[in-house]
Formats: sequence, structure tokens, C-alpha cells
Amino acid sequence: MKKIRILIGELGVAPSDGYTAQELYEAYGSLVRTQEQENLLCQPMSLHEFNEHYNPGVINCTSIIQEAISFKSYAALKRGIQNLGKKMSEALGNSEITLVGHTKPEELKPRKNKLFAYVAVQYDFSDGQSVKVLFHSPNGEARSFDVEDELVSYAHTLNGRDVTHLFADREGLTTQKFSMKMMQLLEKNHDKFVARQKTNEENQAALEAQTAANEDLALKVEALDTEIKMKQLENDGLLEAVNTMQGQIEEKQVSIANLNDQIAMAKSEREAQMKAKTDEAEKATGPAAPDFSQQANELTTVSSGTFSGLTGIKDYSEQQSITQGWRDWVLQELTTGKTFSNWQDAWTQFESTLPEDDGTGEDVPGPSADDTGNEPDLPNAEPDLPNAEPESEGPTAAVETANAILAGEYDDDPKELEREFEHIMDELEEKDPDLLEKVSDYYTELLSKLATVG
Repeated sequence: MKKIRILIGELGVAPSDGYTAQELYEAYGSLVRTQEQENLLCQPMSLHEFNEHYNPGVINCTSIIQEAISFKSYAALKRGIQNLGKKMSEALGNSEITLVGHTKPEELKPRKNKLFAYVAVQYDFSDGQSVKVLFHSPNGEARSFDVEDELVSYAHTLNGRDVTHLFADREGLTTQKFSMKMMQLLEKNHDKFVARQKTNEENQAALEAQTAANEDLALKVEALDTEIKMKQLENDGLLEAVNTMQGQIEEKQVSIANLNDQIAMAKSEREAQMKAKTDEAEKATGPAAPDFSQQANELTTVSSGTFSGLTGIKDYSEQQSITQGWRDWVLQELTTGKTFSNWQDAWTQFESTLPEDDGTGEDVPGPSADDTGNEPDLPNAEPDLPNAEPESEGPTAAVETANAILAGEYDDDPKELEREFEHIMDELEEKDPDLLEKVSDYYTELLSKLATVG
């Protein structure tokens, strides 16, 4: 084990105790040959980390321990710590860097490992750098310090970088030389150390900001997850409601289909009854004149909406009045042998016979008078058909309800519409199947629209 002793004196620190410019350049260069070494030189190290790094408790006894500063006794070490700090302050001179603290004698905490007892000392400077020194007793059997034990330094760091090789193996090393050279290295490392700490602080601040942002983002994600789950629950409820409504619509469509079947059956039975009565009349009176009533009905049967577009009249009762006049005129024309290509042709020719507005604001349906004021001669009308329907005594409650349905008064309340429709169905089936068919078509179309919207 090599041991280098230094003298503890009261001499002041002189420039000659330090490195020359070339020596300082070479010494500092030996500390930063690799990026890892440079990182250590610019990295602060706590006294605890220093202890754990250099004395993990498994030191190999064959290792060479390089020693530098020596104190004759443990008591001298306590005084020497203060003296070494003084020498370092003197070495700094007028530098902006100052010694701000060091390990106090009462703070010394001797420790031991498998090889020897040791104690660590730290010196802190105003720019954040630090110098640390480990002392041990040369007696390899010692497990603790006695008052008279000689102590020798064997590990030295500037920040996190081991610099022992720069101070060991040099005979005649004094505290003045050790302090001067160590402070020269500390000052040369100042700018790089401060820049590195600033960068580290900025990186740390950025890391903390990013961590806070990540935590905030995590909270937002959690809130969005909760919102998504709530929306999913709402959607499940809406889907169930839609399925329920779809089922109800399908049930209504089945009911309407059955109703249409009933209407078709009723019409078929009515036509059969009319045919039977006509056949009986023919047997009693002989062959009847050609019956154009069905053809007239087909040529004048249009929807309420279409008829409203032609005449501007929306009320069903008023529409029926004009329709009846149109139907009578068409029937009369058919009996004379006239033909029509379709209902539009029949309406156009009928409309041309209507008188112009007489100033009262009302159109008078029917053939117009000639220039002499006399009614034009009309061909002899056919006698009344057997079992002709009696003239209406005015719209019944069922007809009024049907008109209200066709006018859209129940569109906003399909359930009420359904109730009213079922209420008037039997009466309309008996008295006015055509109107019943129009209301049924309107009801079916409305339900289809609601199903599409749903």
C-alpha cells in the first residue's frame, strides 16, 4: 500500500503551489477523456453516495490504495478539516466562487468495512460544486478509530469524478499544494458545471411539466371514459326504445293490413250485392241500358291531396260536392258515347264547362248557360239505377272525423288518430267505403313516415 504524507503547516497558499497552465490543461483533460467521465465531473454527488460508492463493504484486500493527505491522529484530523477548508478559500483568492460549508468535526461519523475503519469529509462551494475526501487508518486490523490513530486520505472526488490519481504518488504534497491544485480544477470546471446544472434544471422542469400534463391528460381520459360509458348506457336505452317502437309499428302495420283486407272484402260483397240486384232488375224489366257508373267512378276517383291541388279546397265535404258534380257529368258524357283517356282528361274537359267567376268569389260547378240566358239542352239522363243511394242529409260525425284525419289534425298524436280511426271504421265501412279507403291509405302513409323518422 503506497502512502504519501503531506505536511500540515500554517503557510499561506501561493501560485507556485498549483499547476502551470500546461499542467492544468493536461490534468483537466485527463478528467474528461470520455463523455461518461465528463458527466461525472459535472454531476453533484451526496456524501452518502460517496460513501456507498467507495466503501460498499467488499473491498478486495489486494487492491492498491492511493493515499495523499496524512494526519498524525484522529484529534489532528478534526483540526485539519478546518485548516484544509481555510487553505481552499485562500486558493480561490478573488474568485467569484467561495467555500460555503464543510463537514464539522462533530458531524464526523466513522464507519467500517471488511478492510479498515474510515471517515468521509465534504467541502461545498457557492456554484454547487463539492470536494470529498475519505480518510482511513493504515492499520489494516483496525475496526474503529483511537484518538492516537494516524489517518491518511485515500479517495478524493471533484463532484462525481474521482481525481485521486492527480494527487497520489507525489512525495512532499502539502495542504497548500492540494488546495491550490484542487481549486484550479474546480474553477476550470465552473462554466461547464453551471451550464450542465442549468440544462439539468430545465430538463427537470420540463419533465415535471410533462408529468403534470400527463397526469392532467390521464384525468381527462378517465373523464372521457366515464362519459363514453354514460353515452353507451343512453344509447342502449334509446336502442331499446327504438326496438319497442319498431315492434309497435309492425303490429300496427299488421292491423292495417287486416283492416285493408276487411275493406276489400266488404267492397267485394257490396259489388256482389249490387250485381245480384242488377241481375234481378234485368230479369224483371229486360236488359238494362249499359251501366257506365263504375267507369265514371274510376275516372273521378283521385286522392284528397290531389283534388286539393286541383281546386284549392281542402275540406272533404266541399271536395265531395264538386266530385259528385264531376262524376255526374262524366257519367252523362259516357252515356252519349264519349270516351276519356284518363282522369286528367276527364277533369280538363269538365273544368272547361264550369262557368267563370261571377264576381261573388264562388265558382258554380255544372254546365254554363248560353248567350240567351237559357240552360243548354242536355241529353236525356239515364233513369235512376236500382238501389241508388239516397241523398245525404249532411256529414255524419264519422265523416267529420274522417275529414279531420285527412286534414292532418291528428298527425301529432298517432295514438289518438288510431283510436278515432277504429271508432269510425264500422260506420264508414257501411255508409262510405270509398272514404274509409282514403282514410286507411292516409293512416298507412303516416305510419310509414313515422317508422322512417324513428
